[in-house]
Amino acid sequence: MASEKQSDARDIAKGAMINFIGVIARSSNIILFIVLGRLYGVEITGMYILTRASMDVISKLGILGLDRGILTLASRYHAEGKDEDVYRVIGQAFFIGGIASLIVLAAVQFFAEALTLGFFKNPNLLLPFRIVGFAIPVWMCSAIFLFSTRAMRIMHYEVITKSLVEPLFMLALATAFYFLDGGIVGLSIALLSSLSIGAIVSAKLFSRVFSLKRVGGYIFHKHQRGALFRFSAPIGVYDLLNLLLQRMDLFLVGRLMPTATAGVYGVAQEVASPLKSARQAFDPIFIPVVSASYQLRDKSKMLLQYQNVTRWILLINAALLGFMVLAAEPLLNIFGKSFGEGATVTYILATAIVINGVAGLAELFILIDKPLINLANTIGTIIINGLLSLILIPQYGIVGAAGAIVISFACMNTARVLEVKWLYQLQPFTRFHAKGIIAFVTALAATLVIRDWLSTSLWIDMIFGFAYLPLYFIVLSMLGMAAEEKRAIQKLRSKLTFRKSHNIR
Repeated sequence: MASEKQSDARDIAKGAMINFIGVIARSSNIILFIVLGRLYGVEITGMYILTRASMDVISKLGILGLDRGILTLASRYHAEGKDEDVYRVIGQAFFIGGIASLIVLAAVQFFAEALTLGFFKNPNLLLPFRIVGFAIPVWMCSAIFLFSTRAMRIMHYEVITKSLVEPLFMLALATAFYFLDGGIVGLSIALLSSLSIGAIVSAKLFSRVFSLKRVGGYIFHKHQRGALFRFSAPIGVYDLLNLLLQRMDLFLVGRLMPTATAGVYGVAQEVASPLKSARQAFDPIFIPVVSASYQLRDKSKMLLQYQNVTRWILLINAALLGFMVLAAEPLLNIFGKSFGEGATVTYILATAIVINGVAGLAELFILIDKPLINLANTIGTIIINGLLSLILIPQYGIVGAAGAIVISFACMNTARVLEVKWLYQLQPFTRFHAKGIIAFVTALAATLVIRDWLSTSLWIDMIFGFAYLPLYFIVLSMLGMAAEEKRAIQKLRSKLTFRKSHNIR
């Protein structure tokens, strides 16, 4: 039993490392925002961020959960050797997604004026909304192509398309349109073009695994089409609400504050977003491990891995959060001097991400077994966040928006932890979690005191941000680590010792 638990822990750690590399690769998009901030300035960057975020949310209605529907059903049929059913599901997804995305595209063109003039009160957003709206069918096609190959356990096609091709083309086109004086319209054309190129690449990669001709033969196939729609549509609604929750603060800043302020806030979100990588790395591998334990009703294994993973996320995020608190202002100044005012917002948002990363792991238990409770949590948090934002943003600006996110995330994740405790008699926290928090507070306080005594420039602040990291791990080591971390460190030392002796020979 103990060896099985250790095996699960190794599988989770190894899978998380692979996923973490992919997540970091996707973070390369931040280079684009540096170029936007430097070349286009805070106003146009704000318009781009609002346009992209709005279409990102709306596109979920065009995709309609078909991406995750395919991932579930196609992988199941493939495992059962039902090749024809795999093709049928993919073909039908294109039929349903095609209709849905065209309806959403038409709605965007019709309601663009109400969104840009009525909600955001910015007429300069009207044409960008209409241009990027044409990317909704493109988003849908890319999602189906890439999630179909993911169902075959081919993960790197998504990295190629979303982390390399699209960002690089967007970067090149954004730079070209700057010299052509294209402004926000040029950026919108660049975004539509890069997404279209990404869709073409994803189709080419898809054709290495599947026959496009066979898929086409199932597009108008009616058998079980309704079942695919009924399975996917609720997932699409949840994805829409979840993404709306993540973007609501930005939208309300865009509604209640100048567009330039929305640009500062959006860039602060981008700078804080790497802290999501820890949770995003563990989610894909944690779900199957916990699902298997749940099917066997092995609560001891569920508890062990629940506590392990929440602790690992906490330890990683405590390191990143301390760095963010110390180095936020110099990091934001890389985008341009106007963005430096978002430093406080950055580490408040980072704190919200840490809360959602550590305590939010409870969501995965509810997602597996009680999806309606999870949906209720999301809707409740949207309401709380909306009300708090409407109260705090007019008084405190973007700091109020970030504060609303922290409070609403704290409420949501407290509810999740209590629900998992009530439903499954599982709770995530141990004394080693407390040690991680103590190490974070101790190392950060010491670094802040020394920095405030010596610091003379923003770049020295950056140096102190890096100095915090070894101090944090030294304090953590002195407090004592859990058995899993000790084994991982011992294994790493053994590998390094072996390589060193091998090189000497």
